[in-house]
Amino acid sequence: MPVALGWRCGMSDKSYPPLDDYVAIVDLLNRYATALDTRSWDLLASCFTEDATYELPFAGYRHCRGNRVIAETFRELLRDLDSTQHLITNHVIEVREGEIRTTCYFQAQHYVAGAIGGSTFTSGGRYLDRIIKDGDDWKILHRSLERIWTAGNSSLRPPGLR
Repeated sequence: MPVALGWRCGMSDKSYPPLDDYVAIVDLLNRYATALDTRSWDLLASCFTEDATYELPFAGYRHCRGNRVIAETFRELLRDLDSTQHLITNHVIEVREGEIRTTCYFQAQHYVAGAIGGSTFTSGGRYLDRIIKDGDDWKILHRSLERIWTAGNSSLRPPGLR
């Protein structure tokens, strides 16, 4: 018999959070993208625990610690862009080893009007998260970004991510 959350059939070693929590966690992951694209740095900080860590493992590697540091890092990284659009899909949310683990894929469009070489740079990849309940809210404790592909004008990549 299918289960409403995760549609498990037969034997499975996966465990899923209750539906209300599942929806709240997807909302958290989407708020992260909204915060980046609207440059809402307080909203971005609120997506993370105070002692959260964030790994950006590519050229100019950064390992950020603390929700305010994470928000300030992204303010710096995105400051020269006219706009961005982060699309987040394929949410997988599981309870593993007593905590919430999520994987979701992203496509991030970066735009600068009239840039020589083209106005856009796009990257795709996935986020790997550990998420915990902080009071009444779900927050990201640890995020690791894995970039899988890029396309477009690479000179538009934010400084430190080239």
